[in-house]
Amino acid sequence: MRFDRSVTSIYDGNKKITLISLIIPLLMQNIFTQLYGTANTILLSGYSETAVSASSVANQLLDISVVLMTMVAVGTVIVSSIELGAGDKEKAGHFAGTGAFSVLALGIFLGAVNFFAAEPLLHLMNLRGETLSLACEYYRMRALFLPVTGLLGFFNQLLICNGFSKFTLVVGVSSNIINFLLSFAALYSDVSFMSPISRVGLAVGVAQLIGVAVGLAFFIKNNCPFRFIYRLKMMVKILKLGIPGAMVSLMFRVAQTVTTSFVALMGDDVINTKVYINNIVAFVPQLCYAISSANMVFIGRYRGARDFESADRCFKQNRAIGFSCNLVLSLLALIFHRPLMMLFTSNEEIIRAAGVIFFIDLFVELPRAINNVSEGSLSANGDVRITFMTSTLSCWLGSVGLSYILCVVLNMGLVGLWIAFAADESIKSIIYIFRWRSGAWRRVEV
Repeated sequence: MRFDRSVTSIYDGNKKITLISLIIPLLMQNIFTQLYGTANTILLSGYSETAVSASSVANQLLDISVVLMTMVAVGTVIVSSIELGAGDKEKAGHFAGTGAFSVLALGIFLGAVNFFAAEPLLHLMNLRGETLSLACEYYRMRALFLPVTGLLGFFNQLLICNGFSKFTLVVGVSSNIINFLLSFAALYSDVSFMSPISRVGLAVGVAQLIGVAVGLAFFIKNNCPFRFIYRLKMMVKILKLGIPGAMVSLMFRVAQTVTTSFVALMGDDVINTKVYINNIVAFVPQLCYAISSANMVFIGRYRGARDFESADRCFKQNRAIGFSCNLVLSLLALIFHRPLMMLFTSNEEIIRAAGVIFFIDLFVELPRAINNVSEGSLSANGDVRITFMTSTLSCWLGSVGLSYILCVVLNMGLVGLWIAFAADESIKSIIYIFRWRSGAWRRVEV
């Protein structure tokens, strides 16, 4: 396949937006977002193995609420990209304002629910004793900052949609440095009225709050299309596209959460092994995620301009690039898994077990690359029902159903879990390839 330069740049008035100018900042933003958890895992692993298990399980459960807020951001980005592609900046600004109001309201509601229901929710994750107690403390602190977490992701997505992706890099760098310094101080300070793990949760929240303030200031300074208003009809349209689109991420988080509860039955050592491996392999698809997000912006603009041929060429080229990136990075993770795992643990049994998982993960990341680019492209065209149905069925039949059989019934542990993940991603990739080739996405009305 020859490289097609014609689909690597678009124009917003007199401003030229290139694919690479979106990908690089998006990649850095993704990496810095991931570093929140990785940095805290490294810090906590030197403090308490139980704290690692507690915070990891709590984060996975909180991710479900974060994705529920993301559905508004996804819908807003899709409709805003289409309106910007059609040249209607005023309407794009109305959608942006409606989305921001909704994210804030939803974040406050979810934060309250998670705060008061922390213990029963974490008990469902099969946590007991000290691990449950620590997880509850961390969970409640993070729940208080859920509106902040939602707004940070929302404004980052809008900045990218408007071609200001470079600034999200500034937000990511600054908030991660603050998070690391505050988390380190939180663990080793002598504050008596709050436990160390609660202080770490507070540090993450404060760092994200600073990120929101900086991002919002930049958004206003550059006169991005935005009016803080609420229009019910616009909200309905945002949710119409956002709910099915975000269901892909939601189903992924649900699968991760449910399968972690299976792993929790095997004890803290197995949970920690999964946590350490996840903290490494989570970086593998980050470049592909950046490519997918940038591709989604381009596809939305082409959709708004009714340029379906450019959308098709853009999708196919970025899918191939994303696949190649995941292949190379997965191989590097496999080759260097030993020194990478030693950042978290010196336990030889855990490190040896991780080697097998890193090999299986190759067969997870390759179809995942196809899925990431396909899901974003289909959603940007408004073809969200197929991603909704596929992700839901694949989640419960593939990730959850198969992992229960392999991991629990057949006692294959983490190996069975990763085989189920590979099957899940492979099934989805086949469906999405056939869906795009059918051309049905061209006929969807937005």
